[in-house]
Amino acid sequence: MSPRTAVQLEENRKATEQLILKAALKVFSIHGFAGASIRAIAKEAKISDGLLYNYFKSKEDLVFAVMKSSFSTLDSIIVNDESASPET
Repeated sequence: MSPRTAVQLEENRKATEQLILKAALKVFSIHGFAGASIRAIAKEAKISDGLLYNYFKSKEDLVFAVMKSSFSTLDSIIVNDESASPET
């Protein structure tokens, strides 16, 4: 088996980060910020707590990343919707 390339490692890192963000969004949605824990988010993502901390230093960093990702998605939807609408 050949060693992973830098591109493969970066793709894997991005995929894991997206997995964490998706799990965090679900846990925050159900339990709120105060009721959510890193352990619950890691469990939802099916990763270890330690791996999650490799990506995000704290629950606060993680919630900000979730919000940034959500706003980015919303912005893309709005831009696509505006470009599809006929000008008046």
